[in-house]
Amino acid sequence: MSQKCRKCIIGILFVLSAMLLFSSVIGTESSAAAKPSCLLPLKKEKKIKAFLKSNKSTKKYAGKAYAKMKWKSSKKKVLQIKGKKIIGKKKGKAQLRGYLKKKKAVAIKVTVMIPVSSIKVNDSSVKAYLGSKTQIVSAVKPANASNKGLSFATANKKIAKVSKKGVITALAYGKTSIKVKSKDGFKTKTVKVNVVPELLRKTANGDVNGAQLKNALVWYGVPYGASTEGQNRWCAPKNPSKWNYALNCKKKRADAAQKGSAADTYTGSENCLYVNVFRPDTAEKKLPVFVFMHGGGNSSGSANRNLAVIAKDCNAVVVSISHRLGAFGYLSHPALQNKSPEENSGNFTMLDIKKALEWIQGNIANFGGAKGNVTISGYSAGARNAMCAVISPVMKGLFHKAVSFSGGMVTCTPEQGEAATENKLADILVKRKKYDKKDAALEYVEGLSLEETRSLLEDLTTAEVANMFDGAALVLDNFPQCFRDGVVIPEEGFDIIPSGNYNRVPMILGSNRSEYASFAYTKQMTLSRTSAASISSAEEMSSLIQNAITYGSKFHAGFYVEDAAQRLLSDAGHKAVYGYRNLWGENPAVTNEAYSIYVGASHGSDLDFLCEQYTGLESDVAPGAINSSNLNGRKKISNRMQSYIKYFIRNGNPNGSGVKNWTTWTTGEKDKRIMTFDANKTDTALAMSEEYLK
Repeated sequence: MSQKCRKCIIGILFVLSAMLLFSSVIGTESSAAAKPSCLLPLKKEKKIKAFLKSNKSTKKYAGKAYAKMKWKSSKKKVLQIKGKKIIGKKKGKAQLRGYLKKKKAVAIKVTVMIPVSSIKVNDSSVKAYLGSKTQIVSAVKPANASNKGLSFATANKKIAKVSKKGVITALAYGKTSIKVKSKDGFKTKTVKVNVVPELLRKTANGDVNGAQLKNALVWYGVPYGASTEGQNRWCAPKNPSKWNYALNCKKKRADAAQKGSAADTYTGSENCLYVNVFRPDTAEKKLPVFVFMHGGGNSSGSANRNLAVIAKDCNAVVVSISHRLGAFGYLSHPALQNKSPEENSGNFTMLDIKKALEWIQGNIANFGGAKGNVTISGYSAGARNAMCAVISPVMKGLFHKAVSFSGGMVTCTPEQGEAATENKLADILVKRKKYDKKDAALEYVEGLSLEETRSLLEDLTTAEVANMFDGAALVLDNFPQCFRDGVVIPEEGFDIIPSGNYNRVPMILGSNRSEYASFAYTKQMTLSRTSAASISSAEEMSSLIQNAITYGSKFHAGFYVEDAAQRLLSDAGHKAVYGYRNLWGENPAVTNEAYSIYVGASHGSDLDFLCEQYTGLESDVAPGAINSSNLNGRKKISNRMQSYIKYFIRNGNPNGSGVKNWTTWTTGEKDKRIMTFDANKTDTALAMSEEYLK
């Protein structure tokens, strides 16, 4: 090979080596076409190698080949190269060009700009309520920054999400953080987020602070009326005084004043006009409202029953009303009839209920409830009050549906109230030792003028009023109440129904097959102490109790459902009526023999199922009857009852997905008109029945 050829080959190899080196450093021309770019702060001086490393798109150009490149600026007034350093001289755009063997190997687009120096947020620690939306209010410095845009990212998307505009949406309880980053990449800020229950709510009278329960929120003792002590006794409820602080509603308040366990004592307080509000632990709004009135013969009882399960499983705002009891709540006498027509009725408990329903209309939206979808309900005496509300003209428009748990249609005359009041005043005078005998005391009371009687009534202590009346029997002879005054309750009482001149609403009427069981058992205990000599054997005692349960229960259960339903259907324009009867407890194979005989489906057991609070007399007469073996069956009854109530309070119809069809009440002799609730040990046994108790 000639010398000339060798030189040619060496030249070619040199060129190839240069091309390979060029390729290894900057890649192909197509790679250079990607035009990497980066930002350089104005007046900022940086080492070129460090500058390239700090940017993702240029990092690869800071490798070993860096030393073999020479860098130049396309616009020296914008971008200046000073040795191994780069300086942003003026706002604008220029190219940082890298040369290898005097050939341009790479061109990097550099924007010289004013960077964000700091990010300011209105709150670096945000307390967000479940379901709420919170705007991150932010600003950057300096005001003349070239790119003032921000980006937002959440650390835990299950707890909170954040929009492109910085709006936080709270999704679940817990803690997370939001990273706020300037779009020029120079600054970041962290905002801590804590998602908590919304326990502070507004009412017309002031803010209230509640508590978080398992799967529900509660506000105990929210005032809807002023104290009924002193001059407010036997008056229509007055508005509570306003407060300018967050009222602590985390704990239960005292019950309404009522007879104590010891003679001539009382428990509770006359400052008793409050509601307990339960709602699901969610962010839902416009939920149906379920109002509950407790039992106790209107002479005792408590609004403090835990109704959180109903709120959760029926997806409703549940309001339990505390109202006046005994003679504080129902007292009719001409001596007290010197006020407004409503106050002259003597139906102070009904006026309390009206006031609570008015409070619901004005405030329940702040707790997530729909004031246009209110269902009133009650148990026992509370159900009787609910039934009276259905015929009360002063309750018009305050509710839209009703549920009665063992409540009958019973009222009294004002004359009965007057006689009972004077009789009890005579008892008080004997206890005060003003008279030795009641006959003489009663003669004195009956001879008093209205002013003198009023003075005597106003002089009564809380204990004396609380002890005037004990529990009311079904016919209310022991404690007259629900007076047919013609204002709060029509003079016709429930006989007004055929005319249609009452609050026509869809209704559910419920009872239990063994309604009288607990009462019969209690009477047996009293009888065993006072008249044991009249009972010849345990068998005779058992027979007496069983007969009382059988016939007493038929009378009560039929009165609560069949009698009430037939009355409602006497109105040609009545709304839908649904009837049910709980049977659980009467099958000895599910509980045991003693339970099925002496307890059965007793008074209030349906409400226990609804609340998943299984109680009864089993600890006294049938230990172990309620046990793990029948737990699944009981749970399934609870689930079905809750589903029916959930559908009813939402739509006025208990039927819906996943439940057996429940037809309305009809008058045909063989019609299947009543739903029966029962279960074996593991599953429900629901059925429409022809049963009709007369």
